[in-house]
Amino acid sequence: MDEIKKRALIKEIAEKNERLKALTEDVKKLKEQAQEVFPTGMTIVDDVTIVIKECSRTNFDSATFKKDFANLYNQYSSITTYKTVVCSVQE
Repeated sequence: MDEIKKRALIKEIAEKNERLKALTEDVKKLKEQAQEVFPTGMTIVDDVTIVIKECSRTNFDSATFKKDFANLYNQYSSITTYKTVVCSVQE
């Protein structure tokens, strides 16, 4: 791949990532608005449906566990290696 195509690829990733961030924020705001308007549960309006659920989750404080039980933490922990791609365009 020549330099022009490489630059175009990086630029396209960066631009689409910025659009994705903006869309994600828009969707978050719309969902917050929907939670104010619709009750928990399923609501059907004509041919569209919205479902609002109350969810919960339990978080595990791994930093404290590691500090208090280092040997046990090391016995059950594993390392995962992966790559990330971050692109930006300065114009």
